[in-house]
Amino acid sequence: MQIISATALMSINETIIIQAISFLVFMLIMNKIMFKPIRQSIAERETYIEKIKNEITESEKEIYNITISLKEKEQEMKRSASRLNEKFMGNAYKEADIIFKKAQKDITVIKQKAYEEIYAKLAACRKDVEAEAKKIALLITGNLLSGKLA
Repeated sequence: MQIISATALMSINETIIIQAISFLVFMLIMNKIMFKPIRQSIAERETYIEKIKNEITESEKEIYNITISLKEKEQEMKRSASRLNEKFMGNAYKEADIIFKKAQKDITVIKQKAYEEIYAKLAACRKDVEAEAKKIALLITGNLLSGKLA
């Protein structure tokens, strides 16, 4: 019997073949049990993520379209409100003008009545003053003629 001493890290003999075969069997089992399901899960997640990204993109487009639509509706509502405002303001100015003209007519009538009353009272006062003046004039002339005034 011979003693072979070798200081190599690995010696090539029949055990390497068995180790290679057992490694290949181990890799086949690991591939079947672990790697294939992991790859399948990763692929499913990537598909799901891509689907969500597409849905997000579609939702963003929809939000953009809705925003534009709302802005257009807002502008149309503002224009409509402006037209209504102009219409109401026109009507308001017409009504105000009618009310103002009626008030002016009423004021003119009241003013005319007031002038008539004033002129009537003035005429009455003038008559009273004239009558009083005649009485005083007669009294003064009577006193002058009789000599009582001096």
